[in-house]
Amino acid sequence: MKAEPLQREFERRFGRVPSLPRRPTELRELARMLARPSDGVYGIVLQGGWQVVGSDGAARLHPGLYHEWLNYLYAFGGRVLDQEFGWEYGAIVVNSPEAIRATEFYSSLFDPDICHPKSWSATWDDVPEIMRAGEAAMCVMWTDAVHDIAMSCQEFEVSFGLVPVENGLRVSQSDGWSMFIPSRAKNPELSFRFMEWVLSDSVQRELQRRGGASPVRSVYQDDEVRRLPYIEASLEALERRVPRETLPESEKMWQVITEELAGVVHRGVSARDALDRAAERLDKDIFQGKTARRFPRSES
Repeated sequence: MKAEPLQREFERRFGRVPSLPRRPTELRELARMLARPSDGVYGIVLQGGWQVVGSDGAARLHPGLYHEWLNYLYAFGGRVLDQEFGWEYGAIVVNSPEAIRATEFYSSLFDPDICHPKSWSATWDDVPEIMRAGEAAMCVMWTDAVHDIAMSCQEFEVSFGLVPVENGLRVSQSDGWSMFIPSRAKNPELSFRFMEWVLSDSVQRELQRRGGASPVRSVYQDDEVRRLPYIEASLEALERRVPRETLPESEKMWQVITEELAGVVHRGVSARDALDRAAERLDKDIFQGKTARRFPRSES
């Protein structure tokens, strides 16, 4: 694609010099502008693959669709639960007006004219390969997965930024892995020493240089780390992160919501109906009295 014609088209549509999209509607418009299906290039690649087949031949839910959707949920001011901390049983708000608008917008990106044809089946394992091949102009991806994209895309320049938001919201999705020592561990002291080693400054710096996502703030002052092209965006995302649910029911939560989102993306179910059902299922089947819906179906 020629750079100058695209720059002129961007200025005509958005009234400013080319830059990363600031609002969700700009993201969709930019994806439409960049899409060149006849050349095998699409505006965006999405993670609509909600099921994967295991080695035993059985289909299992994949969390990619849910986690990608969360970015847009937060961008519109929505939440799954109304909570300040991840361990709180806040009110169920997954079918709030904000959540419905976010889901309607997200589903609108699944447009054959702008999104990669594999978007309906891709997971977060497939997206980096599609980006490296130059088949899509944009994607939403985890920090620890963009390192490979940044380092392997030699034929074209890659820019990194936060997911566009509505009304200047300061939000970003954050997730991670945790280490624990089981109460029945045979060598808890050695386990603790291993955890200390993993979280040591030198190890964290090396992991970050190789594409990790360190929880240690001082690591990001390392000169080599600071030269990584996505670090500035990553740091800003960490400062804006929204608390994720860390409840015993978290696993069942994302599975229920994924099943309902799949109806929106793959079968044309309305966002309102899907999220109303998700709220009902969370209320009746998952939480069972620990919290309640704020937006009953009749008032959604």
